[in-house]
Amino acid sequence: MKTYDIAKDLDKGQMAETWFLEMFRRFLIRTDGKRGDFIVRADGEKLELKSEFYVTASPAGRAMDFRTAMSIPNPPDGWARTPYLAVERFSSVVAESPGGPWQAQSHGAKYYVHFFVGDGKVFAYRTDDMLNFMKSSLKENPRKYRKFRCNNTGYTTTGFLVPRVYVKDLEIDLFPAESRVG
Repeated sequence: MKTYDIAKDLDKGQMAETWFLEMFRRFLIRTDGKRGDFIVRADGEKLELKSEFYVTASPAGRAMDFRTAMSIPNPPDGWARTPYLAVERFSSVVAESPGGPWQAQSHGAKYYVHFFVGDGKVFAYRTDDMLNFMKSSLKENPRKYRKFRCNNTGYTTTGFLVPRVYVKDLEIDLFPAESRVG
């Protein structure tokens, strides 16, 4: 099983945050990242960003399992395509530190956003809406989503692969398409 290098991943994550800020600089103020990643200028609320290093494209509505989703042949610019959000449950399983919308809530972030670096797509949610959805759907069926496990240097992250179509109705228009820079 592959082990990820946290220093490299942090560098990639910080680079993605910089790109995200460049896209929406009129709307955001960057924070130190310890208790939320950005402040939304319009309302002064925190935003927690999750960077996904995939592209969102998927072949004409085909249902896919994790392996297929992460290995579709010939993705644009060499990126793997996926129809999922990788929603972290625990940033560290051993420490039981929250990840994903659980982390966003613990940081007091009103907004929980997935940024697909490969194609610049952004999926924004109110943290409480996403968290309530996840809790409710997992309570209804604990096996509803395929789980993922990411072995990092010194800790393991776990979470769920949630088809984006399941949370489509929760999306909010935090950044209008015409507002993007670049």
